[in-house]
Amino acid sequence: MKNVKVSNIGLIGGLKIMLKKIITRWTQLKPIRKFSDILFVVAVGISLYTLISTTLLRNSLPPGVCPIDNKSELYFLSIALLIASIVLSLFDKKNK
Repeated sequence: MKNVKVSNIGLIGGLKIMLKKIITRWTQLKPIRKFSDILFVVAVGISLYTLISTTLLRNSLPPGVCPIDNKSELYFLSIALLIASIVLSLFDKKNK
């Protein structure tokens, strides 16, 4: 049998390596790409918050009441941020 080196870095070591790769990649990105990524993360966060809060609110409302009417601004905001993120990412690819 050949000598096979098995790396036993563990979970913490693996997370450190992954975090280092993410930070290295982040520092190499153009500012427009960074802004696009930030918009995307914010939009997904708002979307998740809106989805979860609407689901929880639906359980407490009487039948026939629309739970989306209360959060329509957040839905539109998350859609607008996602569209802006997509448009900015197209500009980034155009400059390459």
